[in-house]
Amino acid sequence: MTREQLVGAVSAYRRSEAMPEQTYRRGQVAVDPEGWVLERLLDPFELASGLRALGLDARAYGYWGGAGRNRAIRITNRVLQRASRIAISTTENFRVVATKTRAA
Repeated sequence: MTREQLVGAVSAYRRSEAMPEQTYRRGQVAVDPEGWVLERLLDPFELASGLRALGLDARAYGYWGGAGRNRAIRITNRVLQRASRIAISTTENFRVVATKTRAA
């Protein structure tokens, strides 16, 4: 709940002792009282850019799965990774991979 929703729920409870009725929906992310979506506090591409500015070879990728050894999902993940700039909004997960360059 955002701050406004939280204050409203507390006020309603004080008036009627009715519990707030906010049902979790699949895909709904946690929001702190100030309205920040905690799982989205950083942009993976900005993070990779910052790491490159420090002299690292860094790249950001979306991650759609495949750790469970399902070949079809691994192949799909590899294909979508190549289009991460466009397709990353379709996943909740990402990876930022950075390696030290020889010059660094």
